[in-house]
Amino acid sequence: MTARDFQIPAEAGARSTEITELVTAIRALLNDPDEALHRGLIARRAALDRYGLPASCMTGIWAFKETAEIALRVP
Repeated sequence: MTARDFQIPAEAGARSTEITELVTAIRALLNDPDEALHRGLIARRAALDRYGLPASCMTGIWAFKETAEIALRVP
């Protein structure tokens, strides 16, 4: 395997070490749940393809979704 095999697909979301870029991307996804779901499914597929994780290991994605929905309601 090469480093490329471990890269996050660009379509899956933000890829950066810059906090401001990540915060901007998170805000955009929080404001567009359909886009967030789309990107999350791409990330999930990449993880399953790469690591063979069972679906039960991916419950963190849904926990994040619920947390994000709560965060949107907080002023």
